[in-house]
Order: sequence, then C-alpha cells, then structure tokens
Amino acid sequence: MPDTNQPNPTFANQTPSGSSPKPPPGNEPKMAPQAPKPAGAKPEDIFGARGRAKMEQASAGAPSTSPQIQTPPRAMKRSGGGAAKVIIAAVIAAIVGAGGAGAGVYFWQNSAVATLNAEYEQQKITLENQISTLETQVTALEQEKTALQQKVTDAEAAAEATIVDATTVTSSDKAIALKDGSSVSIADIQGNLSEGETVGSVMENSDGNLYLGTLLQEDGSTQSSLHVYDVATKELKGVFENTSTDSKYIMIGMAGNNLIMLKQPADYSPGICFNPWVISDTETLSHVSIDATATTPETAAYKVPAEKITEATAEVEACSKKEVGGEEVKVTKRMPQGYYQDNAEKVKTEVKNPLKTITVYFDAAIDSKTLTSDNVKVTSGVAGPLDTKLDFDTTDNKLSITLETPVEPSATEKATTVTVKLENLKSTDGASMKDYEYYIDVKK
Repeated sequence: MPDTNQPNPTFANQTPSGSSPKPPPGNEPKMAPQAPKPAGAKPEDIFGARGRAKMEQASAGAPSTSPQIQTPPRAMKRSGGGAAKVIIAAVIAAIVGAGGAGAGVYFWQNSAVATLNAEYEQQKITLENQISTLETQVTALEQEKTALQQKVTDAEAAAEATIVDATTVTSSDKAIALKDGSSVSIADIQGNLSEGETVGSVMENSDGNLYLGTLLQEDGSTQSSLHVYDVATKELKGVFENTSTDSKYIMIGMAGNNLIMLKQPADYSPGICFNPWVISDTETLSHVSIDATATTPETAAYKVPAEKITEATAEVEACSKKEVGGEEVKVTKRMPQGYYQDNAEKVKTEVKNPLKTITVYFDAAIDSKTLTSDNVKVTSGVAGPLDTKLDFDTTDNKLSITLETPVEPSATEKATTVTVKLENLKSTDGASMKDYEYYIDVKK
C-alpha cells in the first residue's frame, strides 16, 4: 500500500482544514544544529554503503531497481495576503500619485491665474495712467482752445467796439460835411428819396459814401429805411427797409460793417438829454444791427460795449447838470388830435421849476421849412415874447423849443403862464394845418 504518510504533491501547498497556516518565508522554525562533516569524508561515511551503491549505479547510468525517491516540489508560499497588500499598496500609491498630480495641476493653475491677474492689474494701472495723462492733455488743449477763442472774440469785440456815432440831420441843415472837407447837399439827397421821406441821420463809410437813415410816415404806418448814397454818382441804393404801425428804426451809429439802429415805439418821445446808447426801458427799446455788406441783411440783437455805455452815461449826466434849474415840458397830447380841429384845442401843463425847454411831437410829417420863429411863438404872461432856438428832428418829427432865458416860477401863488403858438405850418405834401397853441403854468 502506498505510504499514506507521504505528502500529496497535488495538495502540497494546501493547508489542511483546521491546521495552522504555514508561516511566511523567513519566519520558519529554526532546525536543530547539525554536526559538521569531517573534512575528507567519503560518501559512504555520509550516506552509508547503500547510499554509495546508489550513487555508483546512478553514475554508471544503470537504472535503479529500487523505487526512486522523488523530491516533492517545493511547496508554493501562500501569496493571497501578500498580493492583496501589494495591490492595495499599488492602488494607494496610484491614488496618492494621482492626488499629487492633481494637486500639482491645481497649484499650477492657481499660480498661472495669479500671474495673469497680476499682469492684468499691471496693464490696467498702465492704461489708467495713460488715460489720465491723455485726459490732462485734453483738458490743457481745451483750455488753450478756449483762451484762443477768447482772444479772437476780444479782437472782434475790440474792432466792433470802435463805434462811430451817426450825425443827426435837422431841418436847418443844408449840407453834410465829409471827412475830406467837401460836403453833400441835403437837397441832392432829398431829390433821390420818395415823396414825404425825410433823412434823420447820416454816416460816412470808409469809401467816402453815405449811409442814410430815413423815415416815411403814411397811412398810419412808419417806413424805416437805410440807404447808401454814392457821393460821386449821386445814386441811392436801398440796404434795409421795415414798415410797421407800432415801431420804427433809427440809425444811431456804425461799428465795423454793422449799422446799428435803435428800435423804438412809433410814438416814442425821449427827453432832451436822451442818449440812444443808454436805455433803461428794455421792454420797448432795443438795439439791433445789420451787416451792411450782406446781400440780404437781417436785423440781429446788438449789445452795446461797456465802454460806449460808460461814455454815453457821462454825456447824459453832463446834459442833466447843464439843464439844472430848467425843465423840459413835453406835449403829451400829440398832433394832430386837436391840431386838425376847426377850433384849436388848448393844452395846459403845469410845472414847478424854471422852464427852459418845450418839446412838441408831431404825428404828421411837417414841412420843416415852415418851422420858423415867425410861425413858432412863445410868450410869457410876465415878460412878453421870449427869444427861442428851434431844432426839428425829422427822424422823430420832434420840435425842440429852447428858451434863451428860462422862465422862473412866480414869486406869488399866481402862476406865470407861458403860451406856445404854432401858426402857418404845412405838411410835407403842402397841405396847410390849423393853428395850434397850448399853455404852461410855471409856479412854485
């Protein structure tokens, strides 16, 4: 029978049920120490005679008659636990490696983003600085532009600020003096105007020709016109014209190429010291200008320079001081209401200061040739006939009567009566007018 105590090769590596597992390599129980073989020992001394015979038989190649003892295969060590540990270790290493790689990528990404953010912030700061620099330069250029524009404006204003006053034409004027010493006959100018049109003011331009401001009143309206009169050819050319029932334009001066006019109500009655450059009633009075060189000139608002206003104000004040002790009397009841009545209406005015000037305004166009001392008489109830100086403004149809000797208020309570008589007057169309008179009481 086979030896049941021999190990089964097939199951050599298996651990019988209930038995203790074979210890891992390196942990086998130690063998009892063996005595060392003597040097020079023969095989039989080691294996015995039988062993020697076996060795000889094997070396001679003869088959052995006894059963051979097969060395059982070395039992394989259990690797289940160790392999699992190796796999787990590998997995852990892989995970750790992957985690390390991921961490490396994360930290690399963070580093790259931080670098980009730093570069962006630097570029942002650089661009903001450039923008700030450009804005500063733009501001400086704008300021320089404004300064240059102001210089241009000041230069233009300086050129236009040199205002030349127009010359007022009165009924007693026969000619207009020019800068070169020559003169132009009023009659020659008048011959080029429409019937009833009168010259109120004139200006000499740089060419030696004249700008004329004229008025024509008919059918309840006033036609305001500006003309240029060629002195050499005696030709007249229209520059501006306006017809209105409630306003009129009076040429008062020139600045550069601009003709300056005062727009005022048709029945406006200024005082003797009135200066057209100084106006306080801006609701009814205004300054306008037109470019005399324009093909179709249009009126535009005109601002009188401060220097001119200062100059004109001083003239008004001087005039007022000159008239101290005198009073201008305006006839508020205008012609022809009563002037054309069959029975001349008597207008009475009372003043309490010395009487020096009497001003009469006409709605009708008066023939200035009929305004003489014989037709315009002023008489004092105390002194009798008074010496006068007459001045007729054809632009405003205004007659100014200046008394050579002012009439002083009466020393008593009884007023001194001054009578003004207008006789034998004619309109510009030759029609005779009714006589007219009014009274002024001068008293304390």
